[in-house]
Amino acid sequence: SKAFLFSVNKRKVYRNTDKQYAIRGVSGLGPMFGSIGFLVQGDYKSKNNRSDFGSYDSNGVNDPNTELFGGQYFTIDEYEVYKLE
Repeated sequence: SKAFLFSVNKRKVYRNTDKQYAIRGVSGLGPMFGSIGFLVQGDYKSKNNRSDFGSYDSNGVNDPNTELFGGQYFTIDEYEVYKLE
């Protein structure tokens, strides 16, 4: 219920709006954030990683598909997931 995405480049927090879809593990894939999918493939260097806010708050965002990575599909070199307690 307290999950959020944080953009270092934009210095902005995007809060989760549906705790059921905060973060999920999907067989054969990497982590999935949100109901529709901010999705990192099992091979995270894949060109099929997908950016869509789903159940994360995109208020004030012009285009949720391009907000974080400049396009709906993206590649990454590495990523970090933290659990704050």
